[in-house]
Amino acid sequence: PSSSSVNSAAVTVQLINTTVNGSSNVTACDSYFWNFNLYTASGAYTATFTNVMGCDSIHTLNLTINQSNSSNITQTGCDFYLFNGTVYSSSGTYVHTFTNAAGCDSTVHLYLTINLSTDSMISAVSCNLFTFNGQTYTNTGTFTQNYTNAAGCDSIVALQVIIDTLNATITINGITITTPNLGTYQWIDCNTNSAIPGATSLNFVPTISGSYAVVVTTATCVDTSICLSTWATGINQSNLTATNFIYPNPSQGVFEIQLKDDCAVTILNDIGEIILQKVYTKGKYTIDIAKYAAGIYFLKMETGGKTEMLKLIKE
Repeated sequence: PSSSSVNSAAVTVQLINTTVNGSSNVTACDSYFWNFNLYTASGAYTATFTNVMGCDSIHTLNLTINQSNSSNITQTGCDFYLFNGTVYSSSGTYVHTFTNAAGCDSTVHLYLTINLSTDSMISAVSCNLFTFNGQTYTNTGTFTQNYTNAAGCDSIVALQVIIDTLNATITINGITITTPNLGTYQWIDCNTNSAIPGATSLNFVPTISGSYAVVVTTATCVDTSICLSTWATGINQSNLTATNFIYPNPSQGVFEIQLKDDCAVTILNDIGEIILQKVYTKGKYTIDIAKYAAGIYFLKMETGGKTEMLKLIKE
């Protein structure tokens, strides 16, 4: 038999470790998607992959999750509202997005109500003065007042005011009383404070000596003049006989009067001022008013409760 021999040799195998370990740091807002997983919380997450050599590759994700935030703001404005550089003039809900301290979105919902200011105009015609909201106006003009309306916004009121200033006045020309005022008229007897029937004209000629005034009425005003005294002439207002007389008339200012009874004599000028007043017994007397201006004067003679008026003309 043949024999054979076997030679054995030692084989050395060198193993090479191809496993790779690695890590990464990531910061994300609200969530992060990695290795088919959605992460919403911070932490260290490990995943095993196969590297190019077919070996395991272990990777650690160091994840920081920051949170976005949102807030609501409710505001009210008058006419407009300025927010984040934008002017809004109507009510509504508006969204603004900012970046918070963590670098994530910060969403603000603005719930806005816009109220409106109001303007109005008031026209008024008033006698002598007009009062509105505690403010009194005495001149014609246009004025403004500022308020706050029910919505809390400005309310501007423009006032167009016409002031009717009425000051009733009267003058006497002889025995005629007149007024320069425009309007409607009612003459009154100041002695009885009563209206004189039918005396509604611009001019008034009294038939009885007395004190008179006029009430002037316009569309907005009523005013009463002062009272002035006048003496009616050309009418014998008593039962005195014609033996009371005066002559010459007209004269240069010196008159002779004949009185049949004791008399209280008063001489007045044409505006009712007394220039002479004296009591005479019956008889004949001289009255001298030469020092007074030319014009019409009135001689009032009173006796026994009776009165007679005569007109004197001084040339």
